[in-house]
Amino acid sequence: MTKRDEIYAQVTERFVAALEAGVVPWRQTWALTRDHNPVTGTRYQGINILLLALAKMDAAKAGQEFGPLWSTFNGWKKLGGSVNRGEHGSLVVFWDVSERETGEIGPNGEPVKEPRFLLRTYTVFNLAQTAGVTLPKGYERREELGEIDGEAIAADVIAGIVDGPTETSADAPWYRPGADLVGMPERAAFDGPAEYWASRFHEYVHATGHARRLNRPGIAEAASFGSDRYSREELVAEIGAGFMLARCGLLEATFENNAGYIGGWLERIKGDASLVVKAAAEAEKAAAWLLGEVNGAARAA
Repeated sequence: MTKRDEIYAQVTERFVAALEAGVVPWRQTWALTRDHNPVTGTRYQGINILLLALAKMDAAKAGQEFGPLWSTFNGWKKLGGSVNRGEHGSLVVFWDVSERETGEIGPNGEPVKEPRFLLRTYTVFNLAQTAGVTLPKGYERREELGEIDGEAIAADVIAGIVDGPTETSADAPWYRPGADLVGMPERAAFDGPAEYWASRFHEYVHATGHARRLNRPGIAEAASFGSDRYSREELVAEIGAGFMLARCGLLEATFENNAGYIGGWLERIKGDASLVVKAAAEAEKAAAWLLGEVNGAARAA
């Protein structure tokens, strides 16, 4: 087993444990906040959003409240603080990008180089697990902004999409890549705002995969029902919808995580250790496209 495979297996084990406990990480919208490292300025992306959401849920069960700031043991030391004795860290993963020579010489007489991607793991701690930290300017605790109209924000996101799919009325939500068409029932057909916007964003995330947008294989190429490609695309849409709900402030989303739904994802994730890592990266790219932040999207793992 390669180092990359070991990391995929480690992440997968974390998600399998959550699903077996009845927790669906990408549906815990209250936990999908925009986590940062105040030492490096890094915004945690892709699979790390979900890994840190799981850490927040575990903390909440233990009576702790974790905020959006995370760093390594040494990172907090750089800010004059320390990690409290007995605290357990949380797993995050990153790609270390470097270059290596291919052994060929280019037209300019220089060695040809190609990128080399190495997947690494780090252990991070939440600010709530530390003492004595002096945060850099801009990371001080901010006052609560008060109530926001999440539905209005979500509607503005859809209205502001440039070169998006056409939408039509339908009896059930769907996306047809050939026609680049989203079908959506009326708002009144759903139990509440979270259910409606989760379904609508799910279909719009699918639409980001169109060949003229992100050109994702699960949409741009034919994927038969139940195939690996189909399953990965469905997970992209599920995770992407969760990211969108959180970004729009629809944080009170509640979903019925029935045994069949959880069991289906358990089977797929157990069968492909890289599935959840890759799907989360693609989901954030999709969310970034819908929000007009394509340049800030995460690279696929």
